[in-house]
Amino acid sequence: MQGFLPQGMWQQQHEYYLYLGSRKQGYSWGTKLCEKLIDASHSLWNKRNTFEHDRKLHGLIEVEDIRLKKAIKEQFSLGKTNLKQSDEYLFQGSMLDLWSKNGTYIRLWLATVLIARGEYQEAKMELTRSRGNMGYKRIRPTGSEIRKCKKRRKNLKKNNFKKYIYTILINGYDSK
Repeated sequence: MQGFLPQGMWQQQHEYYLYLGSRKQGYSWGTKLCEKLIDASHSLWNKRNTFEHDRKLHGLIEVEDIRLKKAIKEQFSLGKTNLKQSDEYLFQGSMLDLWSKNGTYIRLWLATVLIARGEYQEAKMELTRSRGNMGYKRIRPTGSEIRKCKKRRKNLKKNNFKKYIYTILINGYDSK
């Protein structure tokens, strides 16, 4: 079939409609089926593109944002352990303070912490993940990362809808 629907399918559907006594046409059924298949494949393609290319909060792709957040949580859970006293300044602020910065700053902070812990290879990898490095090959998102992205988007939609309803209740509906 190689992506095409055989014309015999349309004729079979037309014969089925005739058998039922319907005035519907097999050709229109086939056309609508093709439209739905094209819409479905386009929707999947768009979804994939949003995971791969959309930049989110800190100028990072959504999956990178999730990975970076996980790495930072790990470092904050370790805290000042395995750090020299001269490197303890890295944990003076909170995770929220750090997360309010841009993506480049966050990556540099993480690389600095990894170097301070003696994890040089990890720090090097984190620095090559910089979005300015054109030779960097992004790792495809895993199933769990995709589920986290979907969950995050669902929550954002729900929260935006709640904010919309709240503003209507407070300010009243404006039909302009």
